[in-house]
Amino acid sequence: MRKHMTTIKEAIERQRLALSEQRSAATNSKFKTKNLKFARIAGVHLEGPFLNPSKAGALAGTSFRKPSEKIWKSMIEGFEDIVKIVTIRQN
Repeated sequence: MRKHMTTIKEAIERQRLALSEQRSAATNSKFKTKNLKFARIAGVHLEGPFLNPSKAGALAGTSFRKPSEKIWKSMIEGFEDIVKIVTIRQN
């Protein structure tokens, strides 16, 4: 999960840079535009590892963990700014 979050965090930063470059180009252009809209990654939705193994469906239930503060902290350390939603299991 941390590897995937690293990739997403890098993509978000690239988007920020692209938006900044677009704004700069629009400001310096003789063709002024205020339409700088494009899709952006808002953050990540973590589905796991705190899911109910008995409801794993096609996922490997063995990769799920019982919720714990220790696992949670080690999992999101450095990614607190991009984690927006977390799905946690229900027994």
